[in-house]
Amino acid sequence: MRGLIKGRKPFLGLMLLAVLAFLLPVFKGGGAGREAVADLKDLFVETIYRSDSDAPKGQKLEPEDTVTVDGTAYYLEEVQYEVLEKNPLPSKSQHMRIETSAPFTGEPEKNLPQEKIRAEGKDWYLKSYEILDTVIDAREQPVADVIRYTSLPAKSQVPEAADLKIRDRLTGDEVMVQVPLQSVSWGEERWEQGFEFSVTIKDYGVGKFDLNGMEVVIDEENPLKGYEKELLDMIGVSKESYRIKKISWEGEPYWENGRLCRGLKAEGDWKVRDCEAVYSGVANLPEAEAKIIQAVYTDLEPAGAGQDYIYTMKATARYSNTLERKKSGIRPYLVTVVCALLAISSAFLLFGRYIDGRKGEREYEQLRQYAGHMKGTAGMSAGGPGEAAKVTFPMIEEEVLKAINPEYAAWLLIPDTEIHYPVVWPEDNQTYLKRTFGGEKRACGALFFEASRSPFGGFNTVIYGHNMRSEAMFGGLKKYLEPDYGKTHRDFYIFFGGSWRHYQIFAVYRIRPQDISPYEGAFASREALEEFVQSCRDRSLYALEAAPEGTGEILTLSTCHGSGERLIVQGWRKAEME
Repeated sequence: MRGLIKGRKPFLGLMLLAVLAFLLPVFKGGGAGREAVADLKDLFVETIYRSDSDAPKGQKLEPEDTVTVDGTAYYLEEVQYEVLEKNPLPSKSQHMRIETSAPFTGEPEKNLPQEKIRAEGKDWYLKSYEILDTVIDAREQPVADVIRYTSLPAKSQVPEAADLKIRDRLTGDEVMVQVPLQSVSWGEERWEQGFEFSVTIKDYGVGKFDLNGMEVVIDEENPLKGYEKELLDMIGVSKESYRIKKISWEGEPYWENGRLCRGLKAEGDWKVRDCEAVYSGVANLPEAEAKIIQAVYTDLEPAGAGQDYIYTMKATARYSNTLERKKSGIRPYLVTVVCALLAISSAFLLFGRYIDGRKGEREYEQLRQYAGHMKGTAGMSAGGPGEAAKVTFPMIEEEVLKAINPEYAAWLLIPDTEIHYPVVWPEDNQTYLKRTFGGEKRACGALFFEASRSPFGGFNTVIYGHNMRSEAMFGGLKKYLEPDYGKTHRDFYIFFGGSWRHYQIFAVYRIRPQDISPYEGAFASREALEEFVQSCRDRSLYALEAAPEGTGEILTLSTCHGSGERLIVQGWRKAEME
């Protein structure tokens, strides 16, 4: 993410270049070529050198465009290349490194080693690998879960053990394990509908019923009304927890074993309560067959095409002073005119970028009124390296910022830099590349969180921004390429969720655009998380003490660096604000 050129010097310089381009032929004498027209001949210049390629396009030889012999100028027409010798490259010493993967049970294709890794402060390249069989020993794995039971009868108890499904951390397989009850939290008792049971009246036509040894006359309209307590005693429940509110006939009479029968249904309420039961313990997992991958790495970069030999080359450059080259000096003037036009066009383009950049900077200067202007109040620590800067924190008027842009999410502040900006959380990673916080189309764009996941929703949160030459946006991150600066300016801050968070830088490094490893947000295990943190520290351009402890949050700042790299600055969140 390249930015605009600060100031008007490039514009004035290119205008001066255009004027000099027009005047240069006059000062040097445009008609000198016509004096050598009669001398028509070719000049050959041979050069012998060594190269790592025999292809004409692979040569790094740069012959002069013009040579002068005895006052006559000769102009380059062509270069012919010839291979004189071809010799194998001498063997190079190399160091080897063996990496063994964690055991796995899935498909090997999904667990192949990386082509390139970073360790011991340097790059290692995959040379070969081997898939081996292994056995994962029997092991223990902690397991815990909370089960919520609803509407349990008031006097009932929860199961003393529960069957839980867990995922084996090593194999990834799901297994069922039985886990004991550890604790129960009961809710308040309450009456709830849904209690009912059935009673069978045998010898229905007689009109009487034997209820717990007591002969009861059955009323057809209100059967067993007044005998609710006796019915509860019959089924073995107490009236304190159960109550019958209705007794009615259930279906028509029917014959069974020579006796006329009819059913009664009793309905009512019962006391119930909810509870949360905690089940926890240790699952004993059996040994399992698995595979590992043993990869061999070397610190020698793999040789590309044409890299296995050293070539002794002869380059023959043919120069000419023909009439077509010298005629009235037309070609030199044509080149001059083209250069001048290009210089003028570039000047206008850069001037347009300058104006665009100034408008973008003015917009963000106005926005800072809702976050307090920090210039002069935030400086580097007065103590030694690693001590936090003494910063006066403003109150961020988030309601105003959200009214201006509903995608506002946070405010980022890095002392002793121009980085004092709002940060948006967009729907995609393209919108704010050329759009400011206020919605204007500007080259500076805006700072924005990775769109695919919520800010601070995981271990690693990412913010992107343009690397402006004026040091606007993330242009100030260039300062961290200098070790002396980075070691004494390690603290930065972000306002999110109503409070300021303090981060301390632990890694500064450059990557290729295709390298997405610094943006990783999900980790399969604690070991994977710790490996990620260590890999970031290994890649750092210089060592920074006090790496993250435990599983604290990381904030990754990403910007472009040159035409083929990205600059990464990573900080870990300190436990408390100082």
